[in-house]
Amino acid sequence: HNTQTGAHSTQLLSGLLGTDIVRHSFATPTQKTLLVLTALFAFLGSTLTTVAPTGASERPAELDVSRYGGIDRYATSLLVAEAVAAHAGGSLKTVVMVSGRNWTDAVVASPLAGSLGAPVLATPSEQLRGDAQAFLQRTGVSEVLVVGGQGGADGVGPSVVAALEALGISVERVTRGDQYATGSAVARRMGTPGNMGDLGRTAVVASGEVFADALVASAFAARGPHPVLLSPHDRLHQGVASYLSDLSIEHVVLMGGSEALHQSVEDSIAALGIDVTRLAGASRYDTAVEAARFTSGAYEDDCFTSRRIGLARARVPFDSFSAAPLLARLCAPLLLADPATIPQATANYLDAARTDSAARCSGHRGW
Repeated sequence: HNTQTGAHSTQLLSGLLGTDIVRHSFATPTQKTLLVLTALFAFLGSTLTTVAPTGASERPAELDVSRYGGIDRYATSLLVAEAVAAHAGGSLKTVVMVSGRNWTDAVVASPLAGSLGAPVLATPSEQLRGDAQAFLQRTGVSEVLVVGGQGGADGVGPSVVAALEALGISVERVTRGDQYATGSAVARRMGTPGNMGDLGRTAVVASGEVFADALVASAFAARGPHPVLLSPHDRLHQGVASYLSDLSIEHVVLMGGSEALHQSVEDSIAALGIDVTRLAGASRYDTAVEAARFTSGAYEDDCFTSRRIGLARARVPFDSFSAAPLLARLCAPLLLADPATIPQATANYLDAARTDSAARCSGHRGW
């Protein structure tokens, strides 16, 4: 990763948490796999530490920070996919694949991947990268679900599909005419959504025009699993309304304030007899904290508590969407930061947390 910016972001965390930080970096493919395994054991095993609250008299032990950051978004998604495979015992049946240029496909793909125990792997539109091919072969993947169309620079093109099929991998594509219809089709492909505790069968509705609010839902949506349905700002998309009725959804998490999704969207959902929880903060960082607090304890014990935390760049969506299946497995909420600063909302949450380890999922450039 970028040494100067990477060191700076680590110093920010170290100063904020009042503890030394152990960082993992990745060099060769073999080293990647071994260190991912070490990081995952650190999440689960004996090296867990506690971050003392502000003003504590005792200095806490080292905090383990696992960085999943490649030279570009494709390398980063592959590093996270390696971690998902390691967590699954080294082999995978399924991978969900999206274009690395279309965030609306990536956001709806994350809960689909979570429902299948699969990673989300980003690909260039025109070719299957050699490192991705090696990963698919090494982990024994037999099927790939492609989310999104095949046309233009923003789709997963025919040459990628042909390369997958040449490896003996079956390919299924889920796509429709626009991001809203594609989101509904992916949601139906998932099957019955999961329950969010006592709130019942839950789906997520987010803006299909901006990614800021949708990305903070990715981790808990992949855990549920809860489909992420996209809607225009000013009205509830008819395909989304039909899905909510057909699947007997009992509860919807509405992401963002009224500037992201108008009050009429919330009213239309409520008119279907569905309970609505709107998660909205003054900024995307605040919304992420609201989501982390809301989901804490909503699933099984110790899930989405502050023992494990994911941290990603707020203005680059693909890091968060790639990270979602891994964070879902680890029951880790996703917080947001910028390359040079830890925003106040994020800092306050981290300062208050009894953090055992923080998984930071970021790309190479700009952090």
